[in-house]
Amino acid sequence: TAAAATSAATASNATQFNGQGPSFYQNAANLSAGTIPDARISGVYSGLLMLSNAGNALTGAFSGSGAGLTGLNASNLASGTLDAARLPVPLALSGTGPTHIIRGENASTALGAAGVLGTSTAATGTTYGVYGTSASTSGRGVFGEATRFGGFTYGVFGQSASTSGRGVVGVASAAIGFTYGVNGVSDSTSGLGVLGEATSTSGTTYGVYGQSNSTNGTAIYGLATAATGFTDGGRFETRSTDGFAVIGEATALTGSTTGGSFESRSPNGNGVKGVNDSAGSNNAYGVWGIMGGETGAGVYGWAANRSSQSITYGVFGQTDSSSPDSYALFSNGRFGSSGGKGFRIDHPDDPANKYLLHYCAESPEIINFYSGKVTLDGAGGAVVELPRYFAKINKDPRYTLTAVGAPMPMLHVAEEISEEALAQGEKAGPGEAAPACSFRIAGGAPGAKVSWRVEALRNDLWVQKCGAPVEVEKQGSEKGTYQHPEFYGQPPEKALRYDARQAERAARPKTVAPTAPAAR
Repeated sequence: TAAAATSAATASNATQFNGQGPSFYQNAANLSAGTIPDARISGVYSGLLMLSNAGNALTGAFSGSGAGLTGLNASNLASGTLDAARLPVPLALSGTGPTHIIRGENASTALGAAGVLGTSTAATGTTYGVYGTSASTSGRGVFGEATRFGGFTYGVFGQSASTSGRGVVGVASAAIGFTYGVNGVSDSTSGLGVLGEATSTSGTTYGVYGQSNSTNGTAIYGLATAATGFTDGGRFETRSTDGFAVIGEATALTGSTTGGSFESRSPNGNGVKGVNDSAGSNNAYGVWGIMGGETGAGVYGWAANRSSQSITYGVFGQTDSSSPDSYALFSNGRFGSSGGKGFRIDHPDDPANKYLLHYCAESPEIINFYSGKVTLDGAGGAVVELPRYFAKINKDPRYTLTAVGAPMPMLHVAEEISEEALAQGEKAGPGEAAPACSFRIAGGAPGAKVSWRVEALRNDLWVQKCGAPVEVEKQGSEKGTYQHPEFYGQPPEKALRYDARQAERAARPKTVAPTAPAAR
């Protein structure tokens, strides 16, 4: 037993103990064997700990600052789910490979399932559920493709529940070049490149809304590029019982504006074609024009080619019906013409190569005429009965008698149409009987024939209300203009309703519309 301290001064000296010995004097650096209990290990490590063996692992629950392992490389994550809160906002994913930077895939057949779902939940502000940008000269900000050959599929489907939102907004911000805000392509034999639907049953809605702010732009442009076949640059259809397939509205209050402009460059084409296939309707129109201003035209037709060899029509009307209620051209009001008014039929001698033209008589009065032949009685006289409605639509009758077969120097009108009957007929209303009208011939040869003609001024309700003026002053914008300025040595600008834009369009060379670049 040593009662005092024992010291070994040289390295070769050693003191051995079989018991626990004075381990509290032992330095941890001198331990070469054995296991250190947890209680002998410090809970704080201020230096660097290295685990150099690949088989080493740290297990257990971590708390405090050790719970957040900063500096961990995401490439070392082999499993688990990364919480969205750990992603940066905005999230930027980039790459240079030929495949997808972001790809969303959903194999579900359930309605509403999405490969990629973009949602903007803010109630205010200019927000986007999905916003795509392309800096390429032939790229796409957003490209949607539905490759399935069957089913009701969408390349891109946009929906907005806002009272002033947009389901899809496409913006082409380049100041030059043939760009597209939205480009829709369908390769189907019965598909739609772009489908716009406004499904609300009330409100002012738009299936497709196009707007152009350019001084020479087009809000909506439709191009059918096929060189043959029955194609449509634009097709519009309404199934409403009180709707319009097309509404063209020019809202500017000044200038020469046009609600709709249609043009055909085909030698057999139509600038405007209106078709109504309705059956049994009395209010159906192939083309319906309304003019609500003080001066203007409900429908304006202009044949601008002045060549004497051209075959043109300002307005061409045709009806295939032989009904007396059908008209190729009908005027519900005054009918006028600065040229001749007449009929044209196929010439009876050469119907395949010639027309026969006859013209209407002109008069400063609106005149109805009635004519016929009558055989005189044994006293050389006759009574000529006129139509039962004569007194309701005529006044101031005039007479012409022509002897047939031989001169009848004493032939005369012995009794005129009753003025009292004409006065009663003028006052008679619908359904009220008018007095019969007739006149008596005398002084002819017994049994001879007489050709007669009665001319009377038209006096129906329309003439009574509207009159029949002969000389009138030109009013408003028509004053100082000419219907045919060239007849008076005046320039074209003096023409009635002269439109500089129409004149420019008529004079300009016909060019083919620019061809859009391939849009795929």
